[in-house]
Amino acid sequence: MPGAAHASIEADIRSNLEAAKAGDPDAIDRVCDALEQVAEHHRALVPALREVLRSGEPALVTYGAVALGRLGNGAAAVPQLIELARYAEWSPRQAAVSALGRIPGRVSLECLVDLFESSDFSFSHSWVGPAIRAHGLDVTPYLSRLSVAVSRFTSDERAALSIVLEEIWDAAGRVAPSALKAPPWGSF
Repeated sequence: MPGAAHASIEADIRSNLEAAKAGDPDAIDRVCDALEQVAEHHRALVPALREVLRSGEPALVTYGAVALGRLGNGAAAVPQLIELARYAEWSPRQAAVSALGRIPGRVSLECLVDLFESSDFSFSHSWVGPAIRAHGLDVTPYLSRLSVAVSRFTSDERAALSIVLEEIWDAAGRVAPSALKAPPWGSF
């Protein structure tokens, strides 16, 4: 009964959101518990999830972004996710990047490529690269930009990122140029 489950999840979110935004730890827990139940068939929850992202409460924003990613169709929330991916810190930022990797579309992908070009090694390697890879064949027009972006890192970082880039090229159905191939282990 997805309809009843949808109504229950939305009711749990909406009835506890104001108290959660005010910092009530029990309300935060109830909203986060409801957000953990969001699945692909709950697409009608996008407006409620956008409201959660606007709350500004880090735990709620993180769980909300993750829930939008699980929907895989949160296109209406992409502008908010982009803002979080660019300007939030820690978990909310990571969750937004992950969600952008699961939401198809040019706008999501362009944001991720921009982040790959401008973020530090750790964030690019651990979060942005895998999110880009999830876009599969849609990445093809961005492959050269991604390859150029790696050149700004140190040699050790380039070697580690080349593995991520090879995976992105593979997901796009392309063979990575030999210049991107990671050196054999032990030669770092």
